[in-house]
Amino acid sequence: MEEAFDLWEIAITNRYNERLAASKER
Repeated sequence: MEEAFDLWEIAITNRYNERLAASKER
C-alpha cells in the first residue's frame, strides 16, 4: 500500500508544481 500512496503523492506534487509554474509564467 505504501508504494501506491507514494505514487499518489507524486501525482499531487506534479499537479501542484504545474499550477505553480503556470502562475509564475503570467
